[in-house]
Amino acid sequence: MDSKPGRKTHLKKYLSHNGKWQFFPVVSVNGRPKPELVIIDGKPRRGTGGTFYLDWRENGQRRTRSVGTCSFSPSPSLRTLVLYAAAQK
Repeated sequence: MDSKPGRKTHLKKYLSHNGKWQFFPVVSVNGRPKPELVIIDGKPRRGTGGTFYLDWRENGQRRTRSVGTCSFSPSPSLRTLVLYAAAQK
């Protein structure tokens, strides 16, 4: 992933909701992600469990990368990619 001006990267969480697995955006406050909160039905809700993903476009194609399951002890790749995502907004 190279850093290009104007590229938007979104942090999402893959959760089970109403019996279906879906991606939900992670809430950001002052440009910093709050991994414990996701937007469900237009409202911030606590999303327990699930897997975090980064979502971006590269050369016109949508890319998605899994970056871990735990927000409280994130892997080095998750920390790096979340900081990258925050810098792109």
